[in-house]
Amino acid sequence: MKMMEAIVTKGMASLPGQANPAQGQPSPPASPAVRVGDGPLHVVSATSEQMFLDIKPEQLSGLPRFKGELQLTNHSAGGYSSETYQKRWNRKNELLADAAEKASVAAAWLGGRPYPQDRLNKAWTLVMGLQFHDTLPGTQTPKAFEFSWNDDVIAMNQFAEVLTSATESISSGMNTETKGTPVVVYNPLNISREDLVEASVTFPSGMPNAVRVLGPGWQRSAGAVVERQSLVSREDAFRWLRGL
Repeated sequence: MKMMEAIVTKGMASLPGQANPAQGQPSPPASPAVRVGDGPLHVVSATSEQMFLDIKPEQLSGLPRFKGELQLTNHSAGGYSSETYQKRWNRKNELLADAAEKASVAAAWLGGRPYPQDRLNKAWTLVMGLQFHDTLPGTQTPKAFEFSWNDDVIAMNQFAEVLTSATESISSGMNTETKGTPVVVYNPLNISREDLVEASVTFPSGMPNAVRVLGPGWQRSAGAVVERQSLVSREDAFRWLRGL
């Protein structure tokens, strides 16, 4: 880090000595400080997008354009579109992890559940291992993906169980006394949103012919029954569009 800083500022730096620790050689003392940064290379401290912003219009006009898959000739051809289930489950895991972490912070802050740091770390370890440069791009062997999918599902189950536990803890402290059947909806985003919500609801008196969904402030939202299961569990799923 000090060397990089000296190169950028054209300051003084000491070059480390060369040694072979495997052969038991002690590290020699560093060389006397010398001024660096005046060589043929010019190091720029900038964001990762700066190299693209510095491309001039005349240079950009001469670059090739691709539509669809970027065909790499030596390695990883199809890396953007192959093994899409691996890519999908990676994104689903990231979203589940984010929702589980936020809900767990709220549950711990309210005194309902201790923050499940170890469980989240183990699930994240599985996910990050699956972001290996041959797994996520889809270029490893087909047999290897069977093991990857298994870890994907294990991680998703871990995140989902943490999310369920945390949201149950939070909702248990809420006042849900109301007419009808109360449903608590968790929005993991930090902004208001309008989206489709699906819920499985148990009606103690049996399945009604229709449902009416009321949101915050008793505002009516569009709702529809999409599935009936009255023979065993009497759980009925319905969807509605509402602001969360």
